[in-house]
Amino acid sequence: MNVGLFGGTFNPLHNGHIEVVIFVKKIFDLDIIHLIPSAIPPHKPSGNLVPATLRFQMVKGAVNELSGITASDIELKRQGKSFSIDTIKQFKFEKCLSKKAETSGDVDVDVDVDVDVDVDVDVDVDVDVDVDVDVDVDVDIVDIPNDNVNLFFIIGTDAFFEMETWKDVRSIFRETSTIIMTRAGDKRKLKDIELFLHSVISSGYQYIPPLNSNDSPTGKYTFTNSAPDFRPVHICKVPAIPISSTKIRQMLKNHQTITGLVPPFVEKIIIEKGLYFDN
Repeated sequence: MNVGLFGGTFNPLHNGHIEVVIFVKKIFDLDIIHLIPSAIPPHKPSGNLVPATLRFQMVKGAVNELSGITASDIELKRQGKSFSIDTIKQFKFEKCLSKKAETSGDVDVDVDVDVDVDVDVDVDVDVDVDVDVDVDVDVDIVDIPNDNVNLFFIIGTDAFFEMETWKDVRSIFRETSTIIMTRAGDKRKLKDIELFLHSVISSGYQYIPPLNSNDSPTGKYTFTNSAPDFRPVHICKVPAIPISSTKIRQMLKNHQTITGLVPPFVEKIIIEKGLYFDN
């Protein structure tokens, strides 16, 4: 099973988020993508941040009827700042381990047979069997890695180039494959991504272009690493959608309509709760 993890503040979730998630899911043949609202973002100011419970409610309602896309409250349930590496490790522990029963101990069987035969005119046979079974077995339920689950950490270009400041960033690239979403018009190119990987993550990453072509018809590129403990890094060109959460918050502050820019459920919650109008 191919599983995607896409985190963000989603402040608020908009149609651009939905479109790129659907696109990435198709390109990488992901079975499911979990949208993970950040409870306490460690790298963003909280001044205009709507409470995490409301942001999760908006995400959950927006994707409720989308096949293979779901909302996760994994960061809302955890105390402290929402560091991605902690979320990835927790997700792997809770979702990517199978349960297996392991037994240990001894089984002792002691059999005592007493046969008494008395032959006269009649044959009288008396058999006495005494069986003593002593069972001392411990059963432990242990977690074992589920090799059938492949995790993909999904991130945008802007966030990727800020990962140098993230907690235990190199471990992210050891724990899961990474999908970096780029858009047409991005100033940073494949070479910039490669240089960043080499300087911050691992010098072993290398991009090998497709045969007879410098471009990928699907907009999908892959950096592999000569070190076996680092997972692949994929580049995915997603549709350029001129929507941002910042723009939507500004429009709401100016009392402009956001119909068509956010999912209907998100717009409903924003209006009902009066969110962002005073930001």
